[in-house]
This record gives sequence, C-alpha cells and structure tokens, in this order.
Amino acid sequence: MYWTGVGSDALVESSLTGSLQSEYIFFNGNRIARWDASTGNIYYYFSDHLGTHSVIATATGATQEESDYFPYGGEIPISGSDSNHYKFTGKERDGESDLDYFGARHDASALGRFMVPDFSDAPSAVPYANLGNPQTLNLYSYLQNAPLNGVDPEGHCRPGQFACAIDEGGGRLEGVADDNGSSDDREKEELAQNKDTVTVEYVQGHDGNPAGHAVISVDGKTPVGLDQKKASAADALEDKTTLGAVVPVDPSRKVKDQATIQVTPDQAGKIQTFLDNASKNAPNYNLYHSNCAQFCERALQAGGVKNVPNDLTPKGLVNDLNHAPSFVDYLRMVPIGPFF
Repeated sequence: MYWTGVGSDALVESSLTGSLQSEYIFFNGNRIARWDASTGNIYYYFSDHLGTHSVIATATGATQEESDYFPYGGEIPISGSDSNHYKFTGKERDGESDLDYFGARHDASALGRFMVPDFSDAPSAVPYANLGNPQTLNLYSYLQNAPLNGVDPEGHCRPGQFACAIDEGGGRLEGVADDNGSSDDREKEELAQNKDTVTVEYVQGHDGNPAGHAVISVDGKTPVGLDQKKASAADALEDKTTLGAVVPVDPSRKVKDQATIQVTPDQAGKIQTFLDNASKNAPNYNLYHSNCAQFCERALQAGGVKNVPNDLTPKGLVNDLNHAPSFVDYLRMVPIGPFF
C-alpha cells in the first residue's frame, strides 16, 4: 500500500495489513533517501537532471547499486543490486511488466513510448495537438520523442508543460493564465492580442542559503521578492516571524530556473499594483507562513490568476508553474483556491 503526502509521490509503503516496509524522504520535491523498516538501513538516492535515480548509496557512502539509462529509460546495470523500484525520472517501475507508471498512463522504456494513446477530459480526436508540430500528433510518443529535454509529470502531453511542450528553439513554452469566467474564444483572443507576461524566477539564495529565493516581475521589469529586512541565511531557515522587505533581486545572483505566464493587460496591472504597494508596506517574513514563494503566489492571485500552485519552496513553485495546465485545459478544471 502507498501512503502519499500532498502530492502523488509515496512517502510510505506498507503491506496490506499495514506493516511498515519503507519510508521515503523528499527535499524540494526530489526523492533523496529511503529507510527500510526490516533492516533499519538508510539508503541515499543520487539522480541526474531528469530525476532518474542512477546511484543508490548506503549511509556510509558505499555504492549499493549503480545504473546507467538509455534516453527512453532502459536500465543498464553497472554494479550492485537494491530493492529500489523508482527508476526512470523517479517513476515507479513494475517488476513484472517493466513498465513505468506515470499516473495517467504506463510507459514502456523498451519501446520508447506509452502503452495507450493520450487522452483528455473533453473528447478530442488528437488531444493536446499542435498542428504546427507534427510530433504532437503521435498520441503514443514520450515527450514528443525528445526524452532528454524534460520530464513528464503525469503521463499527459499538455501544451504549456516543459515536459511535453518544447518549442523549436529548445526553450520552455509559455503557460497561459485565466482571467475571469468569460468564454474561451474571448479570453484566447484577448491574450493573443497582447504580450503582457509575468515571470517567476528561482534564483540563488544569499549567503549560501540552500533553499534559494523566488522573485517576480511584470513585463520585463526588475524582479522583486520578499526577504527579511535584516536577512541572514540562518534566520531564513528558522520558523520565526521577522520584519520583511520587498527588494529588487541582485543582478549578479544566478538564475536557476524560471516560469513565464502570459496574462491579460488587466492582470498585469493588478499584479504590478500589488508589487508596488508591497514595496512600500512589506508584509512580515516567515519561512512557513509568509516566505518568498508564497509572496509570488499572492501577487499572482492579486492579479486574478487562478489555479496558482501552493508551494513553500522557490524551486517547487517554479516547477509547479511550468507544469500547470494550458489555458484551454485550465478552463475545463474547477479553480483551486484561495489558499490564503
């Protein structure tokens, strides 16, 4: 049996009678360790840029198992053995069928494709297709046959996902946000006629803060973020409320990842107004209740952007935004929120 947290990843595995078997530790959305109840041993996971667990190490640092992987997930054992069954991009691999479970569908690494065609909530002959990109017409393909360019979070190739929507330049396609309850056609036409965008960036933390920092900008202006008025890496990682300050990001700080959302002019104006007001009268800072990632979320919500992810970490927020449904698919969903 699988016991999950707020997401779909299993935190604990047990037998049908409830006997604990394994417990998994995650950091910033990534599986980093496993504790086995039968032996009490702890194993650490070392992964590549796709999240594929290539090396499993013991608590003493010895290699328990090492494998290489083909682009579509086929495993090449190198040394050792382990009971780990989370393989390609961190998805669970069935020991009998050798299929990887992606949520909506099972993927066959040996074939380099999904076992069933893609599907959407609303009937469609070719779900999520982009007629300008022939790769999207293949309903069985994994990542539009570009498996090294990203990951598929759920088994659907939705436009707007970094996983399944990779433009010809190799960059990330922009997601599209909903405004209010107006019709699909009117919303799409309004968005198509303007170039207003909001960008959320995950940047390097100050003083070596490993959690990083989230900042937000409208239409290319200087990104700003919520920080402590008297910032220190140690205080930032403690559960204490301190005076906050909304300040521009240091231009020299390294950008690790970013998500760009196309918005309407009205949304862009409301978000900019929120940022301007917050710069004059900043909220307090707290790691768990009012941090930099949550500040970016509140700015998006102030602009009327719905379905905003609720994530405590800068990396997690940017990742969630990059995997958010596209504009058309979003309109078929029940809006989530408010979170605050």
